[in-house]
Amino acid sequence: MCTGDRDQAWKNFRELYLGAKQSIFNQLVISKVSCTPANSRVYKTEPATADIYSWNHQPEFSDVATSTSQSSLQNYYKVGSPTQADNMKDTAQAALIVFYDQTCAAYVQQWAQQLSVCTLYNADTAGFSHLLSGLKSLCRQACDNNHHLAPARLLPGRASPSTGCPAPVSQDIINHYNQSMGSRMSCM
Repeated sequence: MCTGDRDQAWKNFRELYLGAKQSIFNQLVISKVSCTPANSRVYKTEPATADIYSWNHQPEFSDVATSTSQSSLQNYYKVGSPTQADNMKDTAQAALIVFYDQTCAAYVQQWAQQLSVCTLYNADTAGFSHLLSGLKSLCRQACDNNHHLAPARLLPGRASPSTGCPAPVSQDIINHYNQSMGSRMSCM
């Protein structure tokens, strides 16, 4: 074995050893009979592991099986058929869509606040809500599996519903709004 191979073999052995040691240590700590907390004003006895997880906390010492069974990942480990896998994929995609919608809604609030300092954009007009809906639409179309936080530019091949222009940026939508309102200036 050359020096590089020996180093790699040692690293592999070391990781296996440390993982086994941690597992044994955690099992010894977890399997203790009972423990009286040092601060008995908060807890009279040690809380059960399930209670710790239900309070949205993470126990200091835990094994992989317990952690997995108490997390949202447990459903992914129980996939036993292609139909279940498709259902899990659909559930994950639905969660992503909700995340994209919430992200874009938060951006709309931020953009409305940023644009409100300019007298050109009156928040009480229908045109302003149309501008915000165009920006939200751009944001939502720009979200995909590779762009969770919505880039300010659409990917090539997509068109904005408000302007019909291919690959617009948010500034294009604002400029289109300004032109429709008879103004060439922009406060952005």
